[in-house]
Amino acid sequence: MKTIPLDAVQTVLAGIIRQNAEQSESRVDVLAAKQPFVRAYLLAVDEVIGKESRGRLLMTGTMIWDVMAARQPDLRQVTELELRQAHERNQQWIKEILQGATEADQLSRIRTAWDGYNQVPLLGLVYAALQAHQEESETPTPGNAETELMYLKTVIDCLDQ
Repeated sequence: MKTIPLDAVQTVLAGIIRQNAEQSESRVDVLAAKQPFVRAYLLAVDEVIGKESRGRLLMTGTMIWDVMAARQPDLRQVTELELRQAHERNQQWIKEILQGATEADQLSRIRTAWDGYNQVPLLGLVYAALQAHQEESETPTPGNAETELMYLKTVIDCLDQ
């Protein structure tokens, strides 16, 4: 898939933001029908994160799928094996970023890792939203935004074929 330009990502997101709860639920149902393993993965990792964040990964992952499917409506179905392999790669990636690094070093490492990444506009917006949520949180957890980014990057990596 070609890189999705920032303006295209923002256009899809603007439409999603205007949706009501019923429409959001319907989007999750469509994701479940078209990408059952992606939905299952998002539900599983949603259970891993704190209660305060529960549901956010599923909704953000659905938004990622919406953006990518809007750009390429005939996205192939992601397999469980592909998700598992991408998850393992991204687990190693985030471990290397977080290991023994200050927050500034982590941000620098993330930016360096993004050099050459195909979906930087989408991943960048996702990361910015995760960081904003972390900053607004009553009980911020260091590294939580980066861990959630790893889960969502796994979805992007699998859909970006």
